[in-house]
Amino acid sequence: MKRSKIAGFFRTVGFLLCLGIVLHVVSGAVRYPCASDTHFFEEPEDSIDVLFLGNCHSYSTFIPSLIQAETGLTGYVLGASTQDAPMTYYYLREALKRQSPSYVVLETFPLTIYESYVTTESIEAYGPLNFALLPFNLDRIRYAWDYTDGDGWFAYCLDLLQFHDRWEDVQSLHRSVTSQDNGYSIYWNREPLSNPEEILELVQTDRLLALDPRGEEYLYRIIDLMEEAGAQLILVTVPYTSMGENEAARHNTIAQIAQEEDIPYYNLTEQDMLEELQFRRGDMIDINHVNRSGGTLITEFLCDRLLEMEKGIAVS
Repeated sequence: MKRSKIAGFFRTVGFLLCLGIVLHVVSGAVRYPCASDTHFFEEPEDSIDVLFLGNCHSYSTFIPSLIQAETGLTGYVLGASTQDAPMTYYYLREALKRQSPSYVVLETFPLTIYESYVTTESIEAYGPLNFALLPFNLDRIRYAWDYTDGDGWFAYCLDLLQFHDRWEDVQSLHRSVTSQDNGYSIYWNREPLSNPEEILELVQTDRLLALDPRGEEYLYRIIDLMEEAGAQLILVTVPYTSMGENEAARHNTIAQIAQEEDIPYYNLTEQDMLEELQFRRGDMIDINHVNRSGGTLITEFLCDRLLEMEKGIAVS
């Protein structure tokens, strides 16, 4: 009788294991990834010096090959369309299991309340797709519980549950072209601005406006995680012409938090920064994203800051 129970236990375990493998394979078949590059978790361990995080503002701006050519530091953009602040935090936690970057560059768009062009509906639509990039492990289950506040969390753990009955909806979402430059990808929408030779002018304000509470919460969680990892966090805001005054005011709040936490913050939407970079309207691919020349200007600026940090020069 005892042997029979043991055999039955192992048969049950074997069945569940086989079922899990089948569901995982089927999930992969229906998954429609939206990250710019899904190969980050295949990179050799401890091979990345500079990790970039954020949404499309990140993966269409930072150019790892240029970073390496100018500084000798290896880089990777672990960005995804409509990556919100919690998702950024989960990506970072997973990345730190495999990599020990000296620098983590966070593009700040996920920290603000989306007003210009990203809607709550699009965040919800892309959420499952962004979760699909994460390796399936116990932590992904914890992330799903955290992300959903325990409501419908299981569906975020198994891609099949999200995508089996919404294939047409998933197909309608944009899928970025897989990058050959460690996550960098030129944005797909090409609607150049008029008067390309003029210096870009954006909304300016001295006001302070509170961040989205969830964004602020996860910013501090990211700061704490960076302290534990012993890595330097760098905050960057890249230009987008659809930015409104409220978003500009929230950038001022980010600057205040960065000063309090002694974190370098480069707000490239400030007019003096745009003029310093000679950033022109022709450096935008559309109203929300930079093109290759804009990405080059910003990446070269960041290269100079990284070299200063490498030499131990204080930066602000």
